[in-house]
Amino acid sequence: MVKNTIEQNRIIEKNGKLIQKIFPIYKNPDPEHLVDFDAQFYMPTKHILNQSIDTLYFNLGVIWMMTLFLALTLYFDILRKIIDGLSNISNPLPKRM
Repeated sequence: MVKNTIEQNRIIEKNGKLIQKIFPIYKNPDPEHLVDFDAQFYMPTKHILNQSIDTLYFNLGVIWMMTLFLALTLYFDILRKIIDGLSNISNPLPKRM
């Protein structure tokens, strides 16, 4: 499944470029601009800010950034504030007694 060997068209043409459809895990990404995240999950390197980063370190960096973001939202109780803000939007008028 990772090698995609069951693909009938091994190389296709798209927008005047040849695209390799078989063995995507051995293909290095070819970015079109500075921040191009068009890399498959099993590619050996990821491209960001004109630099190629090993997939292991890129994925670990993404996991750590998500962990820090979620820890900060829990520490500053941001999720509760967002939920309270959304509840005020759906029921803006106070209840009459």
